[in-house]
Amino acid sequence: MDKPVYKFLRARDVDSMMSGSVLIRPLSFYRRLEEEGGKPWIGDRLENRSEVSVGHLSDKTPELLKRIAPTGMPAAISPMDGAKDWSVDNINFTYEFANDPWVFCASDGDLEALTKVMCGGGGDSYDACVRIKDFSAFHRHLHERGHVDGEPLANLFKASHADRVRYDRVSIAIEEGQPLVPNPFLKDIKFADQREARYALLPANPIEKDTLFVRFSSPDNYLVREF
Repeated sequence: MDKPVYKFLRARDVDSMMSGSVLIRPLSFYRRLEEEGGKPWIGDRLENRSEVSVGHLSDKTPELLKRIAPTGMPAAISPMDGAKDWSVDNINFTYEFANDPWVFCASDGDLEALTKVMCGGGGDSYDACVRIKDFSAFHRHLHERGHVDGEPLANLFKASHADRVRYDRVSIAIEEGQPLVPNPFLKDIKFADQREARYALLPANPIEKDTLFVRFSSPDNYLVREF
């Protein structure tokens, strides 16, 4: 992604970013943000998850049972072969992998259109924007030169990847098909206007905090304040 992307944020945080500091958080943070009553536009209980709702499932609906889990993942329920007279009603199954990637998020697209989406909600909406000149160069710089409290970022995370987010229905009824495989670059279609690009990092070891500030050198080489 060797092109500009835009980081929308609050004006009070711009100086910190422009001086060479960005925050990253685990996807579980954004799940909790909605689950605990936070703003659903920022929080998302289905980050890196997929969900299937079941109105009725029984030994009489074997075709539906085949759809109960995403491809390659174990089913939330698995009746013994030949089991008879069993059923479940009105239940949701949520799938996620055990790992919990951390992310730095930005938006990819037309600045005017994105500003209307990201800054037009009133109240506690974003009111500032920083352009990242070249997202590929920026996330490589974070990986190679970034540090957290003096510890190189590359020592804290064993793998990383950047990509655009794909949008689809991550919560469906079982009658509609099989749930999607959870993915840190997959979000529900209702978030599509955010046009998100992400740099995702997989921790080398458990991290107790839910926010890390990554310091990096030469911010003027990578960042320009738009407003």
